[in-house]
Amino acid sequence: MKSFLKIASALRLYGNGFSPHPSPSPAAEPPFPAPAGEGNSPSLCGRERDGVGPDSRPEDFNFAFSILVLLFAVITGGCVTPPLAPANLSAPGWTVQEGQAVWKATASRPEIAGDLIVATNTDGDCFVQFTKTPLTLAVAQIAAGHWQLEFGNDQYSWRGSGAPPDRFVWFQLPRAFSGAPLQADWHFQSSANGWQFDNSHTGEKLEGEFFQ
Repeated sequence: MKSFLKIASALRLYGNGFSPHPSPSPAAEPPFPAPAGEGNSPSLCGRERDGVGPDSRPEDFNFAFSILVLLFAVITGGCVTPPLAPANLSAPGWTVQEGQAVWKATASRPEIAGDLIVATNTDGDCFVQFTKTPLTLAVAQIAAGHWQLEFGNDQYSWRGSGAPPDRFVWFQLPRAFSGAPLQADWHFQSSANGWQFDNSHTGEKLEGEFFQ
């Protein structure tokens, strides 16, 4: 019975995430699809939402396999990965870059302009935050072999160990800026006027520039 309830909650959450008609209130319905975690032993610890959109767009079903992975993790383990401690970017070893960016979550979603922070540590940890005042839209963090992804002022959070999900641009930023190769379907280009990421499979895009 507990497993059934967990599956039902996850399906309700993804159903609203697939709706092509975001609510006018960004706090009630974030203007991006609810993410589907990948990688090793992810945990779904987000707040559930009711209703399944009957008119989902075809590209939204690119998340189907990832959803099955998440449901399996929920059934077998539940929210077993504890939250990561907040990154202390003032501690030694951190390099912090700040700038502005425009994010398009999928080909059918509107563009969102906001402020971006990308921080990397000499020990391999990283922290990425995308905000549009007064909302924190996305936060990605890697620390000590664990990853964490949060959307919508921490309304939805996914956590796991090992390699982070390659589906989301936020985990690609530190790789690209350090010169490491990007994961599948991602493309990166930079120029004197800024930089741009795009995913040829999902249509997700992020372009911006850092303050000098």
